[in-house]
Amino acid sequence: MKPDESINLGRVQLKNNNDDSLIEWVNILKGLGILSIVIGHVSTGILEKVLFLFNVPLFFFVSGYLFKVHESISKYLRKKTISLLLPYLSFLIIFTLAEIIKILLRNQDEKDLIWAIINAFIGGRALTGWMGVFWFITCLYFVQQIFRILISKYSTQITAFITVIFFGLSFFNSVMVPDLWLPWNINVVLAALPIYFIGYQFRVGLNKYFAYAALLIGTLTIAAIWYDINLTYNMKYSKYGVPVITFICSISFVIILMEVSKILMEYPRIAAPFKKLGIASMAIMYLHQPIQLSLLSITGENVKYVVIIITILCSYTLYLLMKHFAISRAFMLGSVKDYEALKANIIHH
Repeated sequence: MKPDESINLGRVQLKNNNDDSLIEWVNILKGLGILSIVIGHVSTGILEKVLFLFNVPLFFFVSGYLFKVHESISKYLRKKTISLLLPYLSFLIIFTLAEIIKILLRNQDEKDLIWAIINAFIGGRALTGWMGVFWFITCLYFVQQIFRILISKYSTQITAFITVIFFGLSFFNSVMVPDLWLPWNINVVLAALPIYFIGYQFRVGLNKYFAYAALLIGTLTIAAIWYDINLTYNMKYSKYGVPVITFICSISFVIILMEVSKILMEYPRIAAPFKKLGIASMAIMYLHQPIQLSLLSITGENVKYVVIIITILCSYTLYLLMKHFAISRAFMLGSVKDYEALKANIIHH
């Protein structure tokens, strides 16, 4: 078997799987995903637990689903460094400077200033508050690079075997050494790579019975959470719940939302806002916490759902503003094309 072939699990080709419709429903799915992240960060109780089961795994899954082997390993590394790490560093510098200014204005201890800088370098769990979600980007970056190497060097079966090993190690980290974590949350790659691999496999096709099974599991999962069964899934802090079971519950919700996204394609007016949010999802991920936390500090928890709406609108407006300028498209939206053009202009002059 060639390295980029997929395991045949008796799947059937998905309906409407051409590139245009693929991009359409994937953007709807990403829109639903980023909404679940924004809402999840201010929710409590059952809603918070359900949303945290799938909201971050969904984006690892989607990234794996969209993975294609076209460029060499070195070109892929360079492209992803520009599209992922460049915006990460740009927003990290901006928000770290804001944190430093806040510390100076409040005349806080100089140790706070030093730790703000150290935490920016460490990343991962060390980043909280405005930058609490930044761990996802560095983790995704390493997942993509590791998967790109695996899928190009080995058959899909061997890649699947290595993925299973990663999966087992992730639960060792979660259960046996939960306080062990690495800079940039590299340890979470152990849990994220299996999700990414499953997303990649689903690109080939999805057996129709997967959707029915997912719906059943999703329903049972909500019932379990309602009766206070611990299915906690917090990837940032390596809390993966009940081994295997929580993972299956998480993937089931992602599959359900995939099917919902395809259904929404049939209703363009309803789907339109979700598609727009999906296209802007990465920018919203970076921007929503500063806006949301700032608003909540003023308004309090009583109007948190109004705050969610304002946060989404403000984040999306800032995204539209960043789209208008080549420099912000390159450094804050990760546009490889604009980065290359800016670089060429600098060299030319």
